[in-house]
Amino acid sequence: MPPRQLVEIAGLLSLRSGPLLKSKAAVCSDTLSEYWIASRCRLDEWGRLLRTLGHSRSAPPADEAGGLLIRLVEEVTLSELLARIVAAICAADDLRRTGEEAGPIGQNTLDGHREASSRLRALVFAWWPADSPRSRHARSLTKQTERWTDVLLAYVGVTADVERFAIDPSRLREFAYDVQSHGAESSQAASQLLAFGLRDGFAAATQAPLNGDLNRRIAGAALALFGPAGFDGHGLQRPPWMLRAERTADDTIALVDRLFEDDDTPLGMRLPQRWRI
Repeated sequence: MPPRQLVEIAGLLSLRSGPLLKSKAAVCSDTLSEYWIASRCRLDEWGRLLRTLGHSRSAPPADEAGGLLIRLVEEVTLSELLARIVAAICAADDLRRTGEEAGPIGQNTLDGHREASSRLRALVFAWWPADSPRSRHARSLTKQTERWTDVLLAYVGVTADVERFAIDPSRLREFAYDVQSHGAESSQAASQLLAFGLRDGFAAATQAPLNGDLNRRIAGAALALFGPAGFDGHGLQRPPWMLRAERTADDTIALVDRLFEDDDTPLGMRLPQRWRI
């Protein structure tokens, strides 16, 4: 699973999380555990590659290393968006149940992403001149990810205070207005609007994934956070419980693809100006 599809997964999850939290659907401990395990495995893989690229004696030839680094840039940068959405949902679930069960797991995973992102920025600075195409690409992806993080958090924030997970809390509050203005639209139209904007915003992220299998496990577990209720909310057939992390992500990508059968924005709606960069 390429990183840009993780962004689309984050969009669907954020859109559905508000109604699920309102309905008092609980975060499933089994799927949260799967999310954490797969995320830690991927963080370990990133750590090994960062160490390899950071040491001149162990690094591969320059051309190969540059290719690995740009793939790492896309995977780490775009994956953090989903990590922030999951962390916010977990914190909201704990707040509603007045406990600390899911929140620390989501926060721990997000902290690992932030550490990897910090190390990655140092490598990008060391490897590529600031005006190089790859360096500009990395900055552009970061800017898009930060902005869309605040857009999607606004949907989670319908039921809880998630400002601490935002990149820019004041921007999150502005996006909350857009969420309220779409409240009268059908969930299908809202899904299309989000999917359209996300796919357009991350169209430049075309690199092959470094950890495609782990990405799929993480995406499947994230979508299954609320158990069977989450599957039904996405309009997906309910798969065998033990296979959810392997199959749900692929089913959801097929759903996202169907949202793009028409080239135009759904129902004549335009993307809010604040969503654009």
